[in-house]
Amino acid sequence: MKSFKTLVKLTDSEYNNLVISGFTVWCGHFALTPTEMQLMLINGKLFRWYVREFKRTERRFLQLKGVKSINIKRSLLLSMITRDIYSIKTYPKPIINDIRRKINKATKNKPDKPLTKAFMGGQIYFN
Repeated sequence: MKSFKTLVKLTDSEYNNLVISGFTVWCGHFALTPTEMQLMLINGKLFRWYVREFKRTERRFLQLKGVKSINIKRSLLLSMITRDIYSIKTYPKPIINDIRRKINKATKNKPDKPLTKAFMGGQIYFN
C-alpha cells in the first residue's frame, strides 16, 4: 500500500507544513485567548496527541476502497483531515485544562482579551 505522502504527492516539507498548519488551526478552534493559543502551540504533549490523531486519520483515509492515487488541493486535504480531528469527542481536555490552569496561576486570574477568529477564503485569521 502506498504511503499517504506518496498518494497525495506531497514532499516531506509540504507534509510537515500540512501537519503544522492543521495543528495551528486545530489549536485556534479550542483556544479562548491569545495567551492560551500560544501555550497550546508550544505544548509538546498536545502536539504529540495531534500527530497521533493525524496519523490515525491518514490510515483511515488509506483504507478507503479503490484509493490508488489522488490529485487533491492541499487546502482541501488539510480541511478534510482537520475536520476529522475536530470531530473527535475525546480531545485532550486534561492537557488543555492544565494550560488554562497555568495561565490563571501566572496572570492571577486577570482576564486576557478573548481570541477573535475570522474565516476568510477557507483560512482562519486570528486577531
